[in-house]
Parts: sequence; structure tokens; C-alpha cells
Amino acid sequence: MHNHQLKFYANGLMTVVGTTERLWKLERLLMLSLLLPVVLLEVVETKSLLDFIAISTQLTTLICQIFSTILRNFLIPFDDDVQKHTEGMVKATVDIYSVILDFLRPTPTKPHYVFNMRDISKVFQGLLMIDKRRVTTGVGLGRVWVHEINRVFGDRLISTEDQVWLRDTIQEKMEKFTDLRHEEMFTEKPEIIMSDFMIIGADQRVYEEVSNMTELQNIVEEYLGEYNAESKQPMELVMFKDALLHVSKIARVLRQPSGNALLLGVGGSGRQSLTKLATFISAFKLYQIEIAKGYGMNEWRENLKECLLYAGVGNKPIVFLFNDVQIINESMLEDINGVLNSGDVPNIYAPEDLDAIAAACKADCVKKRIPPTKLNLFAQYLIRVKSNIHVCLCMSPLGDAFRGRLRKFPSICNCCTIDWFMEWPDEALQSVAARFMSSSDLKIDADVEAKLCVYFQYIHQSIE
Repeated sequence: MHNHQLKFYANGLMTVVGTTERLWKLERLLMLSLLLPVVLLEVVETKSLLDFIAISTQLTTLICQIFSTILRNFLIPFDDDVQKHTEGMVKATVDIYSVILDFLRPTPTKPHYVFNMRDISKVFQGLLMIDKRRVTTGVGLGRVWVHEINRVFGDRLISTEDQVWLRDTIQEKMEKFTDLRHEEMFTEKPEIIMSDFMIIGADQRVYEEVSNMTELQNIVEEYLGEYNAESKQPMELVMFKDALLHVSKIARVLRQPSGNALLLGVGGSGRQSLTKLATFISAFKLYQIEIAKGYGMNEWRENLKECLLYAGVGNKPIVFLFNDVQIINESMLEDINGVLNSGDVPNIYAPEDLDAIAAACKADCVKKRIPPTKLNLFAQYLIRVKSNIHVCLCMSPLGDAFRGRLRKFPSICNCCTIDWFMEWPDEALQSVAARFMSSSDLKIDADVEAKLCVYFQYIHQSIE
């Protein structure tokens, strides 16, 4: 890309900003700017690079304006103490995103450290789930904001060093752009957990902070008991602290339209079991394929089509749970990439399926006052699919296969909220051992049983 072209694009953007068509032109200009390889920087005039610095500044301002307007309008019914933090939280979020792009770069051991503009929107999507009856102060809003930042950016971090860095960065930006202080927000309750299922059987679920971990455990175990009573394959799960956190995280993703999850961890870490439980808590249908002898791409396409039609024609929420051990052909991931990105898989529908789609979505076109053409009908169908289907991918981050798949199918990372399943802590392993010891009725002293639980934990960790 030559210098005169750079000047044209930069000056073009400065002309475009302020018009009604600025957004899509801005996106095209930025995509063109990305075509500039690093190796050509030495032949680019300094003045041209300064033009692009101006582009970056205007882009940041534009992003802040967009999200400030959204958040400000949403917070109108809230108290003034909540509303006054709108501008500061938007600037802090965008600034955190910019710093993360520089510091948390993808590496061979961290290929999922890929961040994009969707991550900013996910933070505010989480903030838009709060209720004015639960969040009445600026401190309350600040705690929710910190929670959403951690869910979007923090849950994918794999090292303590990165997690500590993010925590310090959040504190720094919060105190820079708002009058909230870390001490007043976290002295009494250092941990933040949000959920919408604390009231079983509620007609309207409220997204709120969990105040008591014991209460959360009791409620989740009650849901688990109901699941086991209804399921043909009951799950014997021990709901220790980390498991409760993962259930809350997955349930948070499922309650959001177009909420998809990429669950990273080794086999046996509980990814599938906790997803099934979170799906049951959310009262959604769970869909899984069954790999049997002779299962091929034709059967895969039929299964996937069934799931998409349930979400689109039926207009009902559904969770599609898929494990990387079920991949028999890489084309399966190509189809999932399409579902995550657009909600569509090319050439999957038969004529009778298209007729059912047209009949189901005609009312949507009438409601929106658009002509019910084939193109418009299918567009409304895809909106339904994107809103109702929730893809939960369980993958192992080990080996070259995972890195290659992220590179070939970028929507797996870009369109999903990532949850990294760490090794279970000592407390978790001891809880599991205690559960099995108590169910065995070995008639031994309590102190001996406690020591045996610690010993079982040691054995488990020593052979990993």
C-alpha cells in the first residue's frame, strides 16, 4: 500500500466521520488499513502514520459515544448515583480493551488470547441485564461492571500472572475514570458472583449478585436433584466452589441472546456435566449428537438442521453441546463456524424446510413492515436462529490441533465467551473424597476420615 493510498484512506475517514454512513465506511477503511504489513512500515511516510493515529483516536471516541448512549439510556430509571458513572465506565472499558490488546497477545501456549470489538459489546450486554431493584448505588454498579469485565476477559486467562495483571489493570482504570475506589467496593465482599436463578420457579428471573455462597450451593444442588429425578442419565456431582462458579458462568452466557461458550479444559474437568446442569437451570432444551458406527457427514447435517429448525422455525431456545472428541471430519467445525458467525449453514435445507421457514417467519416480516420476499423471510429466520441457539463447545487446549482449528475457524474464538477450566483446587478434591467416604459408611472416626481425604487429594495430584 503506497503513501498516497494511505493519505487517501486517512483523509477519507476524516471526511466520513459525522455522516450517517460513517459506521460501515469506517469498518471498510479499517479493514483496508490492516492490509499494511509490518515490514512496509519503514517505507511509509511519518505523516501518513500520524494520519492513522488520528484515525485510531477518532475510532476510540466514536466507540465511547456509541456505548455511552446505549448505557445512559438504559440507566435512566436507575438512581442518580448509578447514572453518574456511565461515561467513566465506558471510557474505562475501552481503555482496558486497548491495553489488553497490547499486553495479552496470543502465543503458541495461549492461542485463544484473541480479542475483538465483540468483547466490548459483551461487557455492556452484561451490564444491560441488571435490575434497578437490585443495583441502587454506584458501588453496586461498579461491582457488576468488574464482574462483567472478568467474565469477558478474565475467564480465558490461564496463568496467575495474567489474572493478577488484569485485576490490577481493572483497579487502575476504575479509579482513573470514576470516583469509585477498590477499598469501598471489595473490603466486605471480595468475591463477586452474579446469577439469575436464585429464586426457583420465578416467572421473571432477575440478574443479581449472590450474597451467600452456601445458599447458592443449596439451590444448585436442588436443581441437580431435580435434574437427576427427570434424567435417564443422572449425574453424581459434588458442587464445590469452583463448580458453582462455572455453572454460574455458563448460565450467564445462556441467558444472553446469541450467547455461545467455548469451554477449555482437559477431559474429566466437568465441562459437559456442568453445561448440562446450567442448561437445565436455564430451562432450555439440550441437544447432543450421538456418534455411532457409520455416523458420517450426512447424519451430521441432519442433526444440525434439526437443531437449527428448532431454534428458527420453533423459535425456542436450545443448547447445542459439542465435544472435540466427536469431530470425525473437520468440515463439522466449518459448519459450526458458520452457525456461530451467521446462524446459517450453506445448502443444508430441503425445499420443504424452506417452506416451513417461510410460513413461520412471515409474521415477523409483517410485524416489521417489510415485504415477505424469500430473502427477507430467510433473513428473519436467521435472526431467530442467532437469538435462540446457544453453542457450547468443549475442547481441549492441548496440542497443535486446537491451535490449527482456531486459526482455520476464527468464529470459534471470536463469537464465544471463553471459560478456562483450571485444575481442581485442593478444596474440590477433598470435597469429592469426603462425599464418597460419607456415602460408603466406613464407620471410622471423623479425624481419620479428614486425614484420608487429604491423602486421597495428594495421591490424585501426584500421579497427574
